[in-house]
Amino acid sequence: MNEVFELYCAVDIMGRSAVRLTRGDFDTSDSFGDPIELARRYVGSGARVLHVVDLDAARGEQPDNRAVVLAILDRFARGGVVVQVGGGARSREDVSDLLDAGAARVVVSTLAVEDPDLATELAHDHPGRIVLGVDHRPETRVAPVDQPAVDQTVAVRGWMRSSGICVEDLFERFAEAPFASVVLTSIPRDGTLAGPDTEGLRSALRIANHPVVASGGVRNTSDLRALASVAVSGRSGRVRRLAGAVVGKALAGGSLSVEEAIAACERPG
Repeated sequence: MNEVFELYCAVDIMGRSAVRLTRGDFDTSDSFGDPIELARRYVGSGARVLHVVDLDAARGEQPDNRAVVLAILDRFARGGVVVQVGGGARSREDVSDLLDAGAARVVVSTLAVEDPDLATELAHDHPGRIVLGVDHRPETRVAPVDQPAVDQTVAVRGWMRSSGICVEDLFERFAEAPFASVVLTSIPRDGTLAGPDTEGLRSALRIANHPVVASGGVRNTSDLRALASVAVSGRSGRVRRLAGAVVGKALAGGSLSVEEAIAACERPG
């Protein structure tokens, strides 16, 4: 059976504007205007899934963008578009409010690290609607000189702090939790248009128990076709494929159209 490789059109919001950061640096934002208009443009071009992130809430600021997020949910989710929301969901109430407002799925990242029991409970309470966000960057650790000394470490609080937890350990912690998927973001690639971390994604597929959505660095149709064709043998021995890719700057900046991206996501046969 040909599994779907889904395009997630990213709408990142900061100061009530649509922006794209480079490597998660809040001082490097490029503005793309009204987030609702950007979402409308994507949906009008055929987008089936929106990946909406409140960046200000992610780094712990007041949820000034909540009205914009709710407006996107009201306009598009209730019209049949799948809207996945992340950024600042740090409590049961935060998650419930977004789901009640029409979000198809809510991404938990900092919450998953800081309160893993609650994250697991939420996944059980809302089957198929809670996504594990894993944002990572390389960090050097103390080790003997003859051993590798770099881990892919999970970042929290809007990527501003290191959790000290490596990606593999987080996957192991949540191996049995019924998350809908994992959004795996390579921070050094995010917003760079430098291409995705394909090898890192292959490694993640080998150990993850959940569907994996790639995020970070996608620049063109070749990148999407390459991600759609990734196939590895997982822990169970069966072939694992990526479930989709989040695309942000390439779409917002116009170097890649939604129509081109959707076509590139089609797996043969």
